[in-house]
Amino acid sequence: MADRGRLLAPGRVVALFVAVTALGCKHDPPPTAPAAPPPVERARAAAPAAAPGVPAEAPSPDAKAALAWIDALRERDPGAVLEKTVVPFDFRDVSRKKRCGAKAATTRAAAATVTRCLAKDETFHADLSATPEPRLVAIDGATLPPWAQPWAKALTPGVRAISTFVHGEDEARELVLLVGDGGVRGLWQNVIPEPK
Repeated sequence: MADRGRLLAPGRVVALFVAVTALGCKHDPPPTAPAAPPPVERARAAAPAAAPGVPAEAPSPDAKAALAWIDALRERDPGAVLEKTVVPFDFRDVSRKKRCGAKAATTRAAAATVTRCLAKDETFHADLSATPEPRLVAIDGATLPPWAQPWAKALTPGVRAISTFVHGEDEARELVLLVGDGGVRGLWQNVIPEPK
C-alpha cells in the first residue's frame, strides 16, 4: 500500500493529468467580461420586461403621448400626427440619407410640412410597421445617445426625452422623441444600417 504522504514521481503526474483529461475533466480559464453590445442591442436591453405573472406598469403620460404619435405615423395619417404634435417641433436627423431635412418648426404650418413628410416616408413607415410595439425608455441629457449629445440643452424644463428603436429590413432607427405638454415636441433620429 502506498504512503499517502509521498509525492508522485514526475512521470506519474503526467500520466495522472492525461487520465483526468481523457475522462472529460478540464480546466476552464476564468470567465472574461463580455464585450459591450452594440448600441442597438444596448437599447433593446435597456427596458426591463415584467416578470411572468406580474402585470407590467401602466405607461406614463409621456409614453402614451409618444406611442400615440408613433401610431399615427405608422398609419401614415399626417393630420393625426400633426394633432399629436406640439409647436415648436424640433426635428433633427443625423442619418446619411435625410428625406425630410432637419428643422425647427416654429409655426403650425411648418410643423405640418415636417409631419406630412415623416408620415409619407415609405421607408419610415416600413420600419415602424416592422416594430409594432417599440420599447420606450425615458432618458435624460446625460443618457442621450452620443450622436444626440450636442442637443442636450434642448431638454428644457417640461421637455422630456424618450428613446426607442424601430427595425426595418436593412436598418434600425434610433429615435429620441421629445415629449411635453401632452404631445410630441420633437423627433431626433439616426438611421443605422444593419448588416445582412
